[in-house]
Amino acid sequence: FDVVFGLDAPPRNHRDMLRADGAMQRAVNAGLRARGVLKGESKYYVGLCHDAADVALTLAAFEDALAEVREKLVHLQRMEYELVATV
Repeated sequence: FDVVFGLDAPPRNHRDMLRADGAMQRAVNAGLRARGVLKGESKYYVGLCHDAADVALTLAAFEDALAEVREKLVHLQRMEYELVATV
């Protein structure tokens, strides 16, 4: 499975996936890796070797990575607003 950003409906095919927000995907994936979750740039695989602790770690890492990306976006929006206000 994978988490997809920037679409207003679930992706149904490869063309839909191409319209997704790749920059957001890369930022979240980097946040996951920084938190110890090995996640490449595409799908995420869960196997029988993963136990409840692995799933809990992954969910916590997702929450933290998403919060970090959200915080960065809010900061960028504030900077953009301040730039526009000074022009």
